[in-house]
Amino acid sequence: MFGNNLRDMKNAIEEMERQSRVRSCFNGNEAKQKFREYLAADRRFDAFDHERLIDRTQECRKSCAVLKLDDPRLLRGGEARPLSRDTYW
Repeated sequence: MFGNNLRDMKNAIEEMERQSRVRSCFNGNEAKQKFREYLAADRRFDAFDHERLIDRTQECRKSCAVLKLDDPRLLRGGEARPLSRDTYW
């Protein structure tokens, strides 16, 4: 959970998201702010756009999808993959 490989980072971000919801008593806005604080404290996520990462993590949790941290759209200034859903919304 504390390594720099994608699996450990994915586990860490999912735990951050869960903890932010629990600590804010499931208040959505407060949980998002707490999640921002957790991401800012973890240096492994400096290359990522925090707002996109937060939105994608919450979207994956709500729809039971798998979070893919190797998506270039999640990086700062990253472009969407060809034919991805992000380009057609």
